[in-house]
Amino acid sequence: MPLKPPTVAANEKSLGTAEPIEISPKQKTTAAPSAARPQSSKKAGAVAPPKPSPGSIQQSNSGGINVQQGTTGDYSPIINSPITINPQPSSRRLTQEKRDEVTPLLAQSPGKIIVWTYTDNDSMLLAKDLYDLLKAAKWEMQDANPEPIIPGAVYPDDVVVFVHAEPNEKGALNITDPPTISVINTLRRLNLKFDASRSEKVPTGVIKIVVAPHPQS
Repeated sequence: MPLKPPTVAANEKSLGTAEPIEISPKQKTTAAPSAARPQSSKKAGAVAPPKPSPGSIQQSNSGGINVQQGTTGDYSPIINSPITINPQPSSRRLTQEKRDEVTPLLAQSPGKIIVWTYTDNDSMLLAKDLYDLLKAAKWEMQDANPEPIIPGAVYPDDVVVFVHAEPNEKGALNITDPPTISVINTLRRLNLKFDASRSEKVPTGVIKIVVAPHPQS
């Protein structure tokens, strides 16, 4: 399937009225020091091997995982060497429970819709979920599948909703048509961050949604 050019960000005019919904998204353990080896009996003239230096590992979790490693002794290889491991963002996949909850809402006001997606795996999976959800609610899908686009602008939201704009149209946009209101209410129910914008490239009577990379990635 051919990729569409990154025309999403260009020529888009921000609404300024539809605010994105904000998703409201220390434990410390210390490992016991390793047990010291039992001391072997000394023979005359024998030299006892040096005792191993006790080590310590401390873990604290505040978003990421910070591991403090340390040993003691003249030949210690690691002293105060922190390692930070950042967790992966949570999945945005739609559960069956969520699908069952919002499908009737979408089915009340079906419309025509285009689904575009960035090409990272998480965005494509969410776009497919939204596409299937809209299709199940009897919306008129304008493409056979979600259309991948070449990454362009970076959006701070999960989904951006685009509606038709007349040439040189400016000012606040009051969204009053039932299909667009239905999409926005659905995104709220799904706890997805979203924004809305105008675009002259969106046909009259059609809604376009663009699934962007996870805002936390």
